[in-house]
Amino acid sequence: MAVTDSLAAEAVSGIALRLRATSPFARVAFSFHTNASSLDGIERGTLDCAVGMFPALPRDIHVHGLRTDHYVCVMQRDHALGQEMTLDQFVAASHVLVTPSGMDLGVVDGWLSLHGRTRTIVTVVNHFADALRIIAESDLLTCVPSGFILGHGQTLVAQHGLMVRPLPFETEKLIYKLVWHERLHTHPAHQWFRSLVAGVCGIPAETTAPGPKHVRRIS
Repeated sequence: MAVTDSLAAEAVSGIALRLRATSPFARVAFSFHTNASSLDGIERGTLDCAVGMFPALPRDIHVHGLRTDHYVCVMQRDHALGQEMTLDQFVAASHVLVTPSGMDLGVVDGWLSLHGRTRTIVTVVNHFADALRIIAESDLLTCVPSGFILGHGQTLVAQHGLMVRPLPFETEKLIYKLVWHERLHTHPAHQWFRSLVAGVCGIPAETTAPGPKHVRRIS
């Protein structure tokens, strides 16, 4: 399976340890995640499932909503924008973008485009932890999911004395999703494994509230 970077720090170890405890003869292998590569792996059968944001999905892919999140902006504690930050100041600043695909546009840039704005991206990295280390030694900004800051990233924020601020414009919620192919939908072992992943990465399947119409209940 593949897990998006912002959840991987907690999910990879959690899934591996829970699998070891409940099915000690089972084996799990984790793959590097991008939306495109994970969907391709699921379509070809080289991945059983993946956890990511997946803004668009093919019709033969099942999806289960795991949790919601939102982006925040992180900077040095003594940064000039630490006390007040307008949209103009945000887009005028230089940014570190985190994207596993290496592309130079991210979710935040899509939201900015709705306001007719663009920001200056000077560094693109694959991992959120790398972005936090870079801004700790520079005047750059980075945008990361709040859940990462409250989880694995909390140590880096405390260690480097970083400041976390809300974005200065309206955004949508992020939805983390577990996805799998139609061919495995009714497979008993796959159903069991999906429930294990859902239990680690979000609200257990039995108590998950209904999501958007395209999000199907896990089984």
